[in-house]
Amino acid sequence: MRLLLIAFIPMAAAAMLRFRVPGAKRLLAISQGDLTRWVPPAQPSAIVNAANERCLGGGGVDGAIHKAAGPELRKLCEALPEVAPGVRCPTGDAVSTKACGALQSTHVIYTVGPNVSGRRYESDVSGDATTDPAKLPAAYRRTFEVASELGLAAVALPAVSCGVFGYPLADAARIGTRAAVASNIDYVEFVLFSDDLYDIFATAAEDACGPPEVT
Repeated sequence: MRLLLIAFIPMAAAAMLRFRVPGAKRLLAISQGDLTRWVPPAQPSAIVNAANERCLGGGGVDGAIHKAAGPELRKLCEALPEVAPGVRCPTGDAVSTKACGALQSTHVIYTVGPNVSGRRYESDVSGDATTDPAKLPAAYRRTFEVASELGLAAVALPAVSCGVFGYPLADAARIGTRAAVASNIDYVEFVLFSDDLYDIFATAAEDACGPPEVT
């Protein structure tokens, strides 16, 4: 059951733009701040972890989420079924657990984007899904499918496959924002850690939705 929207801006956001999804009442927000401190504007909700296929923690956003959630989150992740040896979430897919610790969402969704660093940015013909750029749209699509299956009202995401995974930022922003617009989630927020990512995702959101709302 969805609860009423909370009438304040999440503390995670140092800067924020809100966009109205064309032809809908849904909102897409772009903010700069700490994803682990995100305050959901509605419940139930999830933060999205840019995870690896093992789903047992790592560096960057993945490590920060596990640190904020505490050891209980690793136990929840260990309980996720392996679909192949050491693989709980294949590249391009998404899975979920309950949230815990300091996280204020009700769920965590784990998705694995492709690692395209050190290779030409083109469709992969090697059969290695972990480096195929086409797996990023799949990862976002599956993330929102899982969110919909869970009946979530709000979802917050990082910039999946950016940073050390090397996805071209403008392309990643376009893919992510368009997937958010195509979803049925009432409130989607990208929480970005750097000025560059914030600006790039804001541009992509405006391309998808038109000018931001005036607040």
